[in-house]
Amino acid sequence: MNWIIDADIQNFFGAVSQPWLVRFLEHRIGDKRIIRLIQKWLKAGVFSKTAS
Repeated sequence: MNWIIDADIQNFFGAVSQPWLVRFLEHRIGDKRIIRLIQKWLKAGVFSKTAS
């Protein structure tokens, strides 16, 4: 059986609780450097360039 999944996750990280997400990741990831990097990515936001 073949599946096609289409998902719009453009605002997912804007809608999810970032403190909850970080706590969840800290539970799964033991390396604090990776957690700090993910926190920086979350704070940086997203730059989207649309095609002309």
